[in-house]
Amino acid sequence: MRWDRMRWALVVTLLTGALLTGCGKSTKVTSLAAAAQELSAKEFKFGGVPSSVDAGRVDLTLRNTGKQPHDIQLLKMDGGHTLDEFLPVIEGEGTPIPDWAHAEGGVGVVAPGSTLQTSLNLPPGNYAYFCTQGEGDQAHVKLGMRGNFTVTGKASKHALPKPDAKVAGHEYAFNVKNLKAGRQTVEFRNTGAQLHHFFMAPIQQGKTFAEAKAALLAPPDQQTGPPPVDFDKGTGVEVLDPGTAEVSTISLSKGDYVMLCFINDRSGGPPHFTKGMLQEVRVS
Repeated sequence: MRWDRMRWALVVTLLTGALLTGCGKSTKVTSLAAAAQELSAKEFKFGGVPSSVDAGRVDLTLRNTGKQPHDIQLLKMDGGHTLDEFLPVIEGEGTPIPDWAHAEGGVGVVAPGSTLQTSLNLPPGNYAYFCTQGEGDQAHVKLGMRGNFTVTGKASKHALPKPDAKVAGHEYAFNVKNLKAGRQTVEFRNTGAQLHHFFMAPIQQGKTFAEAKAALLAPPDQQTGPPPVDFDKGTGVEVLDPGTAEVSTISLSKGDYVMLCFINDRSGGPPHFTKGMLQEVRVS
């Protein structure tokens, strides 16, 4: 399994619908109508994340004030399992994903100096949160960008914001509607039976989708250089379990993009973009 990786530092704002105060204090969300407070963190640590929130709709804002990229992935863990047990999945390629781990979305890659938001519905349970960026010994989750919280109360779902565009992921393709240039809200819905997300990055000027696809799918011993895709300018959403959705803000420029899913099946194996979740998206 490959969770999106880049490098960032940030300030985190959780628009959970309640005022969250203090860094490291035990605070709990009690009202969907109350104000929100901006929470902050520096390399490489999240700060001010509440220890408990109520089940249902949660609005997250991630503000990056650092020099490296960051995101925040939420993971619900059954049966007393821990994030340490899940680290081999984060680090591995094609590693099986245990049944006790449920991807609940989060906020996708945020460039330094930028802010993105996501709205989602969280079921009750024990959660971990972590940054998926970085590589090897510099993986941000290993450098301290991780933690735990609980979601309490009865399972409930509230309406998510009406999106400007929609993307659905399933085995093994995307359905894309109304993506345009500029800042917009996008609903990503996992309509498949496996975990999915999407990441999209512009194709380099003068190159074609066919060239990008061939480079991305080439066996390692046939790769002659990096694919003609500008991953540093990419954007996307975090990983979701089947049957769930999130509404996120993203910013796109005009041009041709590749959209792909880096996640593999729960049983392991190659990433989904090698099975068809690698598509051209033209943004105008």
